[in-house]
Parts: sequence; structure tokens; C-alpha cells
Amino acid sequence: MCFDFLSVIHTFIKKSINMKNKSFNWLYNTGAFLVLASAIFKIQHWPYSSILFIVGFFTGIFGFEMEIRRLKKKIKELEADQK
Repeated sequence: MCFDFLSVIHTFIKKSINMKNKSFNWLYNTGAFLVLASAIFKIQHWPYSSILFIVGFFTGIFGFEMEIRRLKKKIKELEADQK
């Protein structure tokens, strides 16, 4: 549920600033895939579901953190250009 919300926020940010870097999109998609795969593993009682969930969750968090840092840098550049 949390990943769906983060994905929507990421899509909105990406469209609003015309992001050209595909690595953040790849990180989100990979993280979401791993979390969904871990849910299927958990339902089927297969091993390694917790590991998949943790790796997928932290992949999404890492991508989101990198996106935030990039946006902060962009904001500082735009503020410097206005002065």
C-alpha cells in the first residue's frame, strides 16, 4: 500500500518536472516488483518472502531518497538563478 502511494507521488513529480533520468523509475519498479513477489511468496508459504520484502522496500526507499536529493539540488539551482 505504501509503495503504491510512493509510486503515484513519483509519477506526479516525474511528469511535473520532465525527469529524463530513468534510474529512479527502474529503482521504483524493481522495488515494487520485489514487494509484490514477496507477497506472493508469503501467500504460498514459500521461503525467502521476508528477505524479498525487505530488499524491495529498501530499494524503493533508496530510490525515493535519491529523487528527493535530486529535487533539492534542482530547487537550489533555480533559487540561485532567480537571484
